[in-house]
Amino acid sequence: MAPALFCRAIDWILERTVQVAGIQVGDHLYTDLDYADDVVLMAKETDSLRASLEQFHENAGKLGLHLSWQKTKVQNLAFGDPESDMTLYGNAVEGVTEFCYLGSIQSSSRRSRADILRCIGIASSTMHSMQRIWRQHRLSLSTKL
Repeated sequence: MAPALFCRAIDWILERTVQVAGIQVGDHLYTDLDYADDVVLMAKETDSLRASLEQFHENAGKLGLHLSWQKTKVQNLAFGDPESDMTLYGNAVEGVTEFCYLGSIQSSSRRSRADILRCIGIASSTMHSMQRIWRQHRLSLSTKL
């Protein structure tokens, strides 16, 4: 499917999905986050989330698209107990306390330590992989930088 057509398909699916859930913040209702084929559905209660996932699955199927149940997770980012596992259409959806979305770790603890340590690790690994370049005497400092 062409990228532009795929984006329109995701928008079509979400328009028909997000009517049952969302999170109210001030005057705004937030229902989803989406980037390419990565989608986050937001709900205040587990039952609303379950209904949203079911509708998303059904609407995607109408277009011949399918959820990746292995990648689908449920997470509580608010106060309360961690989200528990659930089963939809015979597929297990794991409840998690940390999830990496678009390269950033989202933690149920509402702390950013895990994401900061991940970024430091990536930077450290990249710097280490460049050791051969740093040791080159024939390269000027401006070229290295």
